[in-house]
Amino acid sequence: MGLAGQQRLAARVLVLGTGDQGSPAFLYLAATGVRTIGISNDDVVELTNLQRQIVHGFPDVSPVRVSSAAAAVARVNPACGSRPSTSG
Repeated sequence: MGLAGQQRLAARVLVLGTGDQGSPAFLYLAATGVRTIGISNDDVVELTNLQRQIVHGFPDVSPVRVSSAAAAVARVNPACGSRPSTSG
């Protein structure tokens, strides 16, 4: 795909959930150059989530998952916008 392909990629994607499968999905999407990622989840980060949800870390325990997910997207690709939502 290369840099030129990534710059042309103006896709918008919605990821439902930031758990076991959603966590790596939106990180990979951000890394490929997707322009905007909607992140939907109404749960909080718990200590028991950390071993399988790669996007959350110890400092993220308690806040809503979409907050730490949006921060992770920004770390991977600052040009990728995220739209967190806690409503289904």
